[in-house]
Amino acid sequence: TLVGRYPACQFPSPALAKALLEVGADPNARDDAGNSPLHLAATAQQCPRTLSKVLLKHGAHLDAKNDAGETFESLLKPRKIHEVVNPLKYTTLACLAARAIQKHRIKYTNIVPPSLYTFIEIH
Repeated sequence: TLVGRYPACQFPSPALAKALLEVGADPNARDDAGNSPLHLAATAQQCPRTLSKVLLKHGAHLDAKNDAGETFESLLKPRKIHEVVNPLKYTTLACLAARAIQKHRIKYTNIVPPSLYTFIEIH
């Protein structure tokens, strides 16, 4: 991005993302297609490792799906997720449980608290 004729910032910018997250930006916010910032990072040319790590350290879900069912990992192709981040470091037991519920189509409404519905649905 240019300010006048001087470069001000290169997007995607890990430094800008970190600053926004530190003042309260939601790392799991969604656009109209259900993409989170992590999905958008994966689609950037040569997904920056530092940007992915900043988002993950601030609570982005590595395994969240967009409206098309795509995850960060599926959007990285042909790159492998291990080239960008260590998935074991950012995969929680809660995320694994939510994925199992979705994969096996386990009924969860009226069983788990309603506050967890969205969490399960994004996995």
